[in-house]
Amino acid sequence: DSAGKVLRWGLIALLFLAEVLGNSYFLAKGSAYGLIGGFAEAVIIAFLNIGGSLLIGDFGLRQCWHRRLWRKLIGLISLAGWLGFAGGFNLLGAHYREAAGVFFEGGGTVALQALKTNPFGLAEFQSWVLFGIGALFAFVALVDALSLDDFYPFYGPLDRALRAARTAYIEERDALIANLGEIKERTVAAMLDA
Repeated sequence: DSAGKVLRWGLIALLFLAEVLGNSYFLAKGSAYGLIGGFAEAVIIAFLNIGGSLLIGDFGLRQCWHRRLWRKLIGLISLAGWLGFAGGFNLLGAHYREAAGVFFEGGGTVALQALKTNPFGLAEFQSWVLFGIGALFAFVALVDALSLDDFYPFYGPLDRALRAARTAYIEERDALIANLGEIKERTVAAMLDA
């Protein structure tokens, strides 16, 4: 229903805001522009992390509930892709935080190289916290994307149309019954007068 959707989109907005604020603090360490630079980088990271999880959850993972086997396979491939995306992207963000703390220019290149050579070689605890928070928010966004509509792909709009048709039918039936009641009362009154 609409209240549930507002609640779920509110959760997504809250996740986005929390990730931006948390990442701003962690990324400000390596930004030449301080907290403002960390905030700008955090917005981009949160958009990619949460937005990517929403897309994969809504269009890919939902296929796991389809009745056709090949669609279920697409859903499982989407799940594996999301695991790679969420893990890799958040590890890259953690490596970027460490690299940007040392190199103001070229931190992204150093982070990519560190991710390739030693993906789990994060030296600072705060980088692991950044990774964990990002991965947790990506997971919550994935689950929230699934709960935005019916699990079966493209069934949500059909279900909403059916509910709207039933509501319209009930309203029309009640109006006709009320009209028949008025006709009955007028007819009974006319017969009593006669």
